[in-house]
Amino acid sequence: MATGEQCRVYLKSKAIECLAKYDIPSDATVEYDLTMIRVERAKDTKPQTDEDKLAESEILKERGDALLKGGHYEVAIKKYKKIYEYLISAIFNHDGDRDRCKYLKIASQSNLALCYMKMGNYDDAKRVCNRALDFDNQNEKCIYRRGQCHLAMRFYDRAIQDFETVLKINPSNVAAKQQIDICQQEIKAHEVKEKELYKTIFQKAAQTNTTKKTK
Repeated sequence: MATGEQCRVYLKSKAIECLAKYDIPSDATVEYDLTMIRVERAKDTKPQTDEDKLAESEILKERGDALLKGGHYEVAIKKYKKIYEYLISAIFNHDGDRDRCKYLKIASQSNLALCYMKMGNYDDAKRVCNRALDFDNQNEKCIYRRGQCHLAMRFYDRAIQDFETVLKINPSNVAAKQQIDICQQEIKAHEVKEKELYKTIFQKAAQTNTTKKTK
């Protein structure tokens, strides 16, 4: 909201518990008219040390995961991008911190990919899957999601390769097997459509030649 802008807000359930003293029923809906009087910029609280960045990234992941679960993909994307920004150049001396850093970089990119996929942006989803795989080229979840991107983009052969790689990592991944079946069905359906298309083209060409000969 900008300064002077107005909006109307409707609150219900737990959001109005503080109004119990006014004898407002718990299942009621309370209506507020709000006016933005002043806007102040928050102070820059960007973490300075790598340890602070790691701690902040933990918090950002929790918030991003909650936003992703709630379907707020665009806001979640900002959280996951910030994690990568914080940790891409961070250096840690302890193995535990290094492992946690690696986990957060991979998890943030994997969930970022899922956000993009939910929004139908498969190009960016595939790109961040590849970025995560730079840190761990055997990450089952990221390879699977890249396969889903390839399937959505109709790159069926690439999708099958990804899902087969997933099965090499985890032979019991039932979802990957199902996705391979879907890819093969799509390939067969595409081949049938192509045959019908070429058949129609050849028939029209033959009819045209017959007409010309008759004339």
